[in-house]
Order: sequence, then C-alpha cells, then structure tokens
Amino acid sequence: MIYVFGEPPQWLIDVVKELDEDIVRVNDCNVPPHSVIISVSNPCMAKGSVVISLLPYGETIPIQRGTARGILSTIINLVKRIGNTRSIDEALLLLGLAKTEVVSTIGMTEVIVKDRVIPGSIYTITVLNTGEGKCTVALGRGTARGTLILDSLITLLLSNGGDIYIAKGDLVLELMALSMIFNINLTHSNPPY
Repeated sequence: MIYVFGEPPQWLIDVVKELDEDIVRVNDCNVPPHSVIISVSNPCMAKGSVVISLLPYGETIPIQRGTARGILSTIINLVKRIGNTRSIDEALLLLGLAKTEVVSTIGMTEVIVKDRVIPGSIYTITVLNTGEGKCTVALGRGTARGTLILDSLITLLLSNGGDIYIAKGDLVLELMALSMIFNINLTHSNPPY
C-alpha cells in the first residue's frame, strides 16, 4: 500500500498499479510507521516512514517519471523485507550488510577491510553510530590488492565513529530509506538521488 499526499498524476498511478500496489490518498502525512508515502506537491515529514516526492524537498527521495518505477520498486521491497524491525542494526543485517573492520588505510581514499573483496565489484560501506543517531555511507570498488577505493575521503567515512558494515552492491537508496524509517542522520559525500 502506497500513501499519496496530494493529487497524483496519471503516470504515477500507472506505475504504482504496475508494481501491484494500492494507492491510498491522504490529507496529511500521518501514516503508520514503516509506510511509503509520496508527496505530490507539498512538503511532507512522516516520522518513521519513507517519504518520496515529485519535487525535491529536504529529507525526501525525489522521483521523476523516468525513475519512479525503479525507486518505488526498491523502496517497496525494502519495506517488505524489514517488516516491523525495531532497530536499524537488525534492518542492516536483513539487508545483507555484515559487520566488518577497517584494518588499514592507504592514502586518502583507500581502505583494507577485514573481509575479502572481489576486484572490480562495487561495495557499500557504512559506519553506524546509533548512540549519536548518525550513519555515514560510501561506495567503494574492490581492487586486485584486496582493498576498496572509496568515492569519498576516508576521514568523512570514519569520522562518524561506530560499527562498520559492508555489503556487495550499491545500497545507498536503501540506506536513505532506512535512515528515514529509523530517524538516523545519513551522510554521503555525493548524494546520488
């Protein structure tokens, strides 16, 4: 079920139907936790839910006609996967992220992690500090030396202090959604969405 705040355009209704979801129109942003709400033309802050918007507002995930299907599909699958999980730690594990350690750093953008990495593969590495409600995320590419070349400076990633998680693949969109659900401040050097 997708909640919609405002009058949705026909293309958005069609995309939601393609994804086999129902649309529920609402007059405000008070929706149940772990929901997906699309804000059509007004800012909307729904605590504990993923807010997607047709116009770029602060802490929302913006969509357009060309990106709507992919982003909505990813978010819907994420919300179903994590169910009523109570902590972001548990949600990260359900998403496939595993705890790791940074063994060493090389220069300003290269790290060696405890886990083995595949050369050429993309990895999501995140540092979660639940005590401060912060999460820092970066993407890295595996090298033949067994290191990760990050898309940001190591200092940005590690300055957060906390538990380090890693997963193969680009999970930045999923982490953006989780940060909304669990009210965590997410930092990324190059916001992709």
